Amino acid sequence: MSKPRPTIAENNIPDKVAFDKKTAKGNMQNMPIQFEKINIRRAWHHGEWWFVVEDIVSAVTQSKDPKSYLNKIKQRDPDLSKGYGQFVHTLDVPTTGGKQKMSCSNLAGCFRIIQSIRSAKAEPFKIWLAERGAESIKDAKIHYLDEREKYAQRLKEENHMLAGAAKGKGVKNFATFVDVGNRGFYNKLTTNQLKDKKGIPRAATIPSRLGRDELAAQEFAKILSRRSIESMDKSGERAATLLNYEAHKQVREDLIKYGGVAPEDMPAEPDISIARKLIEEPHIAQCIATQSANGGKVLEIYLPSGVTEEQEAKAIQLMRDNTGEASVLIYRPDGRVVTSSKTHVSTGLKFKKELSKILSIDADIKAIKK
Repeated sequence: MSKPRPTIAENNIPDKVAFDKKTAKGNMQNMPIQFEKINIRRAWHHGEWWFVVEDIVSAVTQSKDPKSYLNKIKQRDPDLSKGYGQFVHTLDVPTTGGKQKMSCSNLAGCFRIIQSIRSAKAEPFKIWLAERGAESIKDAKIHYLDEREKYAQRLKEENHMLAGAAKGKGVKNFATFVDVGNRGFYNKLTTNQLKDKKGIPRAATIPSRLGRDELAAQEFAKILSRRSIESMDKSGERAATLLNYEAHKQVREDLIKYGGVAPEDMPAEPDISIARKLIEEPHIAQCIATQSANGGKVLEIYLPSGVTEEQEAKAIQLMRDNTGEASVLIYRPDGRVVTSSKTHVSTGLKFKKELSKILSIDADIKAIKK
């Protein structure tokens, strides 16, 4: 009799990827920022920067006792005092002496506190803080991409481990084994059907276009499958393949039950390298050319932020008015596919110049990677 298969309830779900402090952003997390030579300490929490409240008060008021000053403005403003606990939380803040628990608030909370402070520095500080808020949004996007990259690597490693377990139990046709698992995860869709549904070019790999949560779910499905196969009493390709299907199907069902979405309905996201460029240069359209499965060229166009509906419509019309050697996918800034050409589009210099003219905001369209 085979051993019982592990379930989701056994706490096998991967932990969230730890923040990588070896990156530039990780180093930055340990450093305070400065307003007029006054240090403002901060902590990364729930995808955004939270600032030490006493530092905020000190910067705005120049008070040598910001804690007492804060108590006074709370007494003076009952509404602030009443809602204070809703937007001020105690967090572990990195300092030169190690992490310390401090009262912190996010951007919106800081603005509410500053609203109650009578100081000539309040307005310039709010402008400065708003700029830090824009950086916070950018940092959140970079942090998310870091997590995507980590989960993609973990999924790759888990796939390797699953392959070893499957081989050890007699699986010889690993391509079929993987396809069957994916069908369990994606409601029996074939690889090409899934790519078409998500708007992923045929030549692109599916993991390179998945979001963080979908990658994490895939990783867990592989872990569940591997442990199920390792617990088999007897070797057998058919039995191992069936367990692989059931493990992926179980994770799919739990995603629908607890997350309210089927994995095939989760939106595809840009390739991580392109996504990073879209963050660093948000006003520049990005293009990348890849080969399709049949050897043709596929041109992916990522529209820049700030593009209008009129610009978007003109870009689509330009695509439809051209015929040539490539099929085209156009993505909005949020990653959703606007449209894809069913006819081929010329990707010559004239086409790129016309597209640049339509999408021009701050800079020209990025050159196509060959």
